[in-house]
Amino acid sequence: MGEWTGVAIALVSSCLGGTAAAITRYLVGSTDPITLAILRWGIGFVCLLPVAMLLGAKWPSRRDWPAVALLGLCFFGLFFVLYNIAIGFTTAARASLALATLPLHTMVVGALLGSSR
Repeated sequence: MGEWTGVAIALVSSCLGGTAAAITRYLVGSTDPITLAILRWGIGFVCLLPVAMLLGAKWPSRRDWPAVALLGLCFFGLFFVLYNIAIGFTTAARASLALATLPLHTMVVGALLGSSR
């Protein structure tokens, strides 16, 4: 794959992300944030689990399961429930701009925890 293929994939990914924010903003008026989060990630789980099983994806060791479960609940549960609540109070564009600061927050937390420079 060349550089242009990577750019094209990134553009498609960005378009899908923007569409997801706009659709979430549209749906947040007719359903609650928890239902939206469950639908969003439940459908993704159902689609990706068979692929992971077919490809023989490596699972974390049993002793890491509690930490992985906690991280999963924080990111796939709490994070998007709060995002869905917040998007009900602002526009999809502003919510997407706030979400775009995620790499900066990751860098700061990584530096504070000492896992990154």
